[in-house]
Amino acid sequence: MAAPRSSPARLDSLTGLRWFAAFAVFFFHAYPLLHGVPGANLRGTFSAATAGVSFFFILSGFVLAWSWVPQRSARSFWRDRFARIWPNHAVTWLAATLVFAPVAFRAATARTLFGFPSLTALGLGQAWIPSQRWYYAGNLVSWSLSCEAFFYLCFPVIIVAVTRARRPWALLAGAVGTSFAVAAIGASMSHSLGMWWGYLFPPARLAEFVAGVVLARLVREERWPRLPLAAVLAVAVAAVGCARWLPWDLMYAAGTVVPLGALVATAATAELAGGARLLRRPWLVRLGEISFAFYLVHLSVLYEGLKRIHWRPTGGVRDVGVAVALLAASMAAAWLLNVAVEQPAQRLLRSKPRRKPEAADAPDADARAANEPAADALAVPTRRTRPLVAAGRERPRR
Repeated sequence: MAAPRSSPARLDSLTGLRWFAAFAVFFFHAYPLLHGVPGANLRGTFSAATAGVSFFFILSGFVLAWSWVPQRSARSFWRDRFARIWPNHAVTWLAATLVFAPVAFRAATARTLFGFPSLTALGLGQAWIPSQRWYYAGNLVSWSLSCEAFFYLCFPVIIVAVTRARRPWALLAGAVGTSFAVAAIGASMSHSLGMWWGYLFPPARLAEFVAGVVLARLVREERWPRLPLAAVLAVAVAAVGCARWLPWDLMYAAGTVVPLGALVATAATAELAGGARLLRRPWLVRLGEISFAFYLVHLSVLYEGLKRIHWRPTGGVRDVGVAVALLAASMAAAWLLNVAVEQPAQRLLRSKPRRKPEAADAPDADARAANEPAADALAVPTRRTRPLVAAGRERPRR
């Protein structure tokens, strides 16, 4: 994928957008507190949450492709992915298990708390099993990390296939079409099984990740049109808001994959041209940097906070105030997790730099750690990297 030498640049706009996607998930889980707020109906908040998760999957594929270095081995890539997501996941898995267990099990014992479903969740295999007892075990929201782990496993193959594809637009159309095919298959199932198939099953969500990889190629090769960012953002917000009226199977991903993908590509293109300034504000970028930790801690903070204050629904201003307070508490916990666990773990576990003569201009491990994403709330490149593998010319070194 040939690209101008001046590209890519820092993409803080995508980091800023990550925060809004994470907040959409919080908004859904805070629904009991916000049900009196106009527009905050269950179906509407769920459509926002599903769009947030879909945005993370698309963004994950985009930034991994954007920061990919041809000389990098698959083993180094997988090691850095592990360092990025698993320490945070392990800490929040333990915390969530202890928070939810007393209600999930009347007689909480070591066997019920740390049985096979919970241990499967610790190993990020929970989303493969079509049972709530399994895919919602441990930290409920970590099912999406189970999908991400599958994406990471496939990525070294996907990046080569996307790089060598002669018709990337056709490949993008195929990824979008696959999302609709997944929804059509889910429509023929029962609601519970269809939800697992269309929303949680890792291979069913792979199309969104692939779409993100293809979009990165289109942006890097300057094939993505320069659309007005404000207009694309407005269309994406409208699509998410209107998704509540779609059938459940389309709401999970297919109904919003096109506008969300367009938003990612357009924001990146706008920033490369010097735009998207509002999304690059330092405070918003910092929120985006802690959004992965926020995503992992918010549900436990919500639940534990409501339990501590013995909350009962009133449908008034008091409930909104409690939601705001728990949002602030979740943000504080996310900041602490990011500083005390996420950053030290990356310094300790990520792969060490290996300099090669032919890769003298490739970023070392320290630069890669700053450049690479973190699960479904993923970071974006912060330094210049080499273009993706030139189609038909280079191959990733193992």
